[in-house]
Amino acid sequence: EEKTINSMISIWQKNKSDVKTEEYNEFYKEHFHDYAEPFDIIHTKAEGTLEYTALLFIPSKAPFNFLHPDFERGLELYSKNVFIMDKCKELIPEYLKFVRGLVDSQDFSLNISREILQHTNQLKRIASNIEKKILETLENILKNDRKKYEEFFKEFGESIKIGIYSDFTKKEKLSNLLLFQSSETAENEYTTLAEYKARMKEGQEFIYYAAGKDKSSIEKLPHMEGMKDKGFEVLYFTDRVDEFMVGMMRDYEEIKLHSILQADNEKTDKDSSKEENKEVKDILKAVKEILGDNKVADVRESDRLKESLVCLVNKEDSISFNMAKVLAETGNNMFGMKAERVLEINTSHEVFKAMEKEYQTNKKSDLFKEYSELLYDEACILENLPLEDTKLFASRMSKLMLKL
Repeated sequence: EEKTINSMISIWQKNKSDVKTEEYNEFYKEHFHDYAEPFDIIHTKAEGTLEYTALLFIPSKAPFNFLHPDFERGLELYSKNVFIMDKCKELIPEYLKFVRGLVDSQDFSLNISREILQHTNQLKRIASNIEKKILETLENILKNDRKKYEEFFKEFGESIKIGIYSDFTKKEKLSNLLLFQSSETAENEYTTLAEYKARMKEGQEFIYYAAGKDKSSIEKLPHMEGMKDKGFEVLYFTDRVDEFMVGMMRDYEEIKLHSILQADNEKTDKDSSKEENKEVKDILKAVKEILGDNKVADVRESDRLKESLVCLVNKEDSISFNMAKVLAETGNNMFGMKAERVLEINTSHEVFKAMEKEYQTNKKSDLFKEYSELLYDEACILENLPLEDTKLFASRMSKLMLKL
């Protein structure tokens, strides 16, 4: 049954200059059943070899079921003001599924099937134009009304990131729409990648980032000490999709993005004046043997720690701790990927000096073994990773306290 809008002239058929914002808002709320006014409105007409009118709305808030797998994307499709179909998903890419609206084109017959429609060049060209128009609109808002754009990004920023993850060819366009909190931004403020790049220190090779639950938890990581010492800004990745996105993105304008939680992340900035100490090397090897391969892939001297005693980092080419958590929570780790752990130790710390003294006295002492296990447990706690045996950890702590 054909359906038409109850109006002599539909709102999208009118000239944009003849429609008041209030009329657009009223139509949106009534037609798409939203209580809030739209974040932004796009009303565009194309003439020539391809003729169509598009009336698009970016919502102010994400729908309650937006992240649910059953949420359907798509725009309404009309031909000469007559309804053809709802949720025409071919008109909008998955990462822009939050956009509501409709397209009216006389190039489609009223009885066209969805199967035939999917393969029409007209539809593909319209979809491409719509995507381009939406991105241009977002770019203009980011440039001219930063606070407004930040409100949009809080609601739908994850969708933009998914766009990069799902389609590498969109990386260059979408990367300039990304916002992050960082070690240089104030509370509730954000930076773009372009702004980060402009602030990079002379000689800084990477765009650094750290993934975690939130800004507060990332700032407490011992890994931040080396970055602060060098004055390097760190982006905070707090969305679940961030590290998956960066795995596809890899760089921004030919500057690689690098996690400060990854082993050997400061390979270009290491302290070359620090001579290798054979005894320190032997102690680290002994700690590795005590902990075993099931706990750590390696034990190394840290170049990033300044005050803290220990930290855990991901082994090179291993997935991160945060990514492992996300995969476990979502049940998507079908290949059983693990975050291989490397224990880094601050060999200038007083506790390590005490270990060094104990090692010199008795390389096989129980106390040295207790020290080694506690170093690993402390690193796990700092990384918000569960301890294998909390009772044993408490027992070791009690024994060590009795020796004070």
